[in-house]
Amino acid sequence: MNKLSWLFPRLLFLLAISSCFLIILLGTSAFKYSIFALSLATIFCTYKTIDFNSLWPNLKGIVLPWLPWICCTIVLMFIHGTKSLTKFPNAFLILCLLFIVLSTLRLKRKTLILCLCGGLFTLNVAISIFLYRYGLSGNILGTNKNPLFAVITIINATILSTILLDRNSYNKIEASFVLLTILFTLATTILAQTRHVLLAYPACACVFLLFAPKETKKIAIYFFVIFACMIISFFLTGRMQQGISDLVQYSHGNTNSSWGLRLTMWKMAILAFPEAPIFGWGDDAAQAMESAGVVPPINDWFVTHFHNDFRNGLTMGGLVMAGGWLCSLICLTKNSIKDLPRLCSLASIVAVGMADRDWFEQDVLVPFVILWTLMYLTRSDKN
Repeated sequence: MNKLSWLFPRLLFLLAISSCFLIILLGTSAFKYSIFALSLATIFCTYKTIDFNSLWPNLKGIVLPWLPWICCTIVLMFIHGTKSLTKFPNAFLILCLLFIVLSTLRLKRKTLILCLCGGLFTLNVAISIFLYRYGLSGNILGTNKNPLFAVITIINATILSTILLDRNSYNKIEASFVLLTILFTLATTILAQTRHVLLAYPACACVFLLFAPKETKKIAIYFFVIFACMIISFFLTGRMQQGISDLVQYSHGNTNSSWGLRLTMWKMAILAFPEAPIFGWGDDAAQAMESAGVVPPINDWFVTHFHNDFRNGLTMGGLVMAGGWLCSLICLTKNSIKDLPRLCSLASIVAVGMADRDWFEQDVLVPFVILWTLMYLTRSDKN
């Protein structure tokens, strides 16, 4: 039993790190149930050694900010059914189990960052090989590139903010590896031509401008420089010109483009809101709105959701969902205001969700919840 109580938490840590990168490629179910099973087995083996009295105050600290959104989601499950809304309470359960089990490990932030860099570097190698062999044609590694690079960018921004704040904790080899991983990630983002994830970097810059002590506010410059360089790179590849062309075409009535379809869905979400303002239309909101005749027929695969987290929450669960979500975002911000890298991870998922569905996408939300939990466990003020 002693050997298992030593082994299981470490296996769960490795599983959690792996899940951040592999859920998006292999699907959520296998990793979700593996985390459930290993967490419960660990608690069973170590419950005599867990000091729940000292654990409870910290557990409240990580759990309470999520409750407004989770409670609203549970209410909506009774109204719209549990078809896919269960993914949100499941993510919350993963957060609780990981915290209870991994709190016994006394994880260090440096260890976490180096492990994340190892996973991110390996994933970038796989993406680079795929793009070299098959080119940029639809999906990457068998999955949609938008949620894939949303996860990659959230992790990359978190790593970058951590190393900029605490660079003296890393020796030259470690710092070089972290820097190489960050640059490699930026390069694969350019190769994959994923535009919306760039919003994460100015969002992190705003975090430092608004919440950092005076002596570290200058870190915001690094994020602005990265954002500017990425924009220039996307102009050189023609990807930005394509976006501008989409907007020009939309202004002339042509909605059959990436940004044209996005803007159409945003408009449809606002038009449909008054018809179901309190509880929304359910998880299949776009199809429900079409069936009710509230919006024109939806014929394109691209418009199965609203490509904006706030509009997605508003149409899916009305004011109940959107209000609970915004309340949790405020609480999570207050919860992480003294841990800027964790706040950067939150700002990143909110920012990339301005132009796509990320918070309400299970394959992005679960890795974010795992990252958030691991960052919380390694925060400098936890004791």
